[in-house]
This record gives sequence, structure tokens and C-alpha cells, in this order.
Amino acid sequence: MYPPEIKGLRYHRTEHPFYDTKWYEWKCRGKSKEQIAQELEIDYDTAIIGRVYDMFPTEKSDVKYNPQLPMYVWMDNSH
Repeated sequence: MYPPEIKGLRYHRTEHPFYDTKWYEWKCRGKSKEQIAQELEIDYDTAIIGRVYDMFPTEKSDVKYNPQLPMYVWMDNSH
């Protein structure tokens, strides 16, 4: 993640002197429960709720494989 000489520190908003309740309510406006959990509460377990992309289409479609074309595969391991 970080080189050994760089220490990454993460603090909850309640430990910051400028982030009061008024700031928190302002930051929550327009955000989903998952966004608030991830972005403001450092709570990634609540942020995921069994899905990676909530706007990802759920319908399926057949893809015809053509061995003459290159195939690309990817995996998102961020969760």
C-alpha cells in the first residue's frame, strides 16, 4: 500500500476538531447509506452490502466467443 517510510494514518471524523454534527449532516446530504458508511464512517462492511456496483446491470446476455479475437479478463479485488 505505502512504502515502508510512509505511515498512513486514518482517523474517524469524531476525532477531528472541525468535524462537528453540523458538518456531518451537511456531508450526508444526498448520499446513500452505503456512501455514508464508506466515505464518512470508515465502515466498509456496511458500505458493501453484498454488491460491488449498485448501478451494474443485472440482466444477462449471451456473448459469442470468437477465438480469432483477443480476450480480456479483469477482477476487482478492492472488496
